[in-house]
Amino acid sequence: GMAAPPQATMDPTTGQFKVTRVVPEEHIGRVIGKRGQNLVHIRTVTNAKIQVHGAVEGQPTRTVEISGSQEQVALASQMVMHSAASPSDGGGAAQPAPGSTKWSMQVDAQYAGRIIGRQGANLKHIRMHSGATVFVHPPVEGQPTRQVDISGTADQISLATHYVHQFMHMLTHGAGAGQQQQQQHQQAVAQSAAYAAQMQQGHMGMPQQGHEWGR
Repeated sequence: GMAAPPQATMDPTTGQFKVTRVVPEEHIGRVIGKRGQNLVHIRTVTNAKIQVHGAVEGQPTRTVEISGSQEQVALASQMVMHSAASPSDGGGAAQPAPGSTKWSMQVDAQYAGRIIGRQGANLKHIRMHSGATVFVHPPVEGQPTRQVDISGTADQISLATHYVHQFMHMLTHGAGAGQQQQQQHQQAVAQSAAYAAQMQQGHMGMPQQGHEWGR
């Protein structure tokens, strides 16, 4: 996995990356989500700017424009395309048993240490506050990224993903921020349950050796 999709272009003046993804018209609803919840979730998790362009007459596709840092664009782009490819749960669809979900993501290898923390302190923090199990795969030679698996219920995964991104973008973990973060997380959870339900398909990669903190 490359850090950014090949189509990403960088604006030299702002240093911002921008990528345009094309989604079939019939799948754009999955990307947007009920009442826009999925877009809100992707923005919350990635901090990327996402704009869905209106329908163009005679065009079977819709354009989604994503901008932000290279990492934000790469992740948001991945989440947009994943949403488009995942059938949304039609009202009466049977939900998989809670706890059976696993969400895998690639993170820049240089950020993996921040997610793990000193002696696994950050992984323990994520585990304690989200209830999800976070597994960081060992580095693969020649790979610029490392795989992170997050397992738990839809809500737990959503919360853990949020923490993973906070640790990646935070050099130091200030003690005073906890209370405010907690409220943001609760909002993020409310917004993302619908999206996480879609993630139940797939992502059941073979377990590999690595470090796991949790039960």
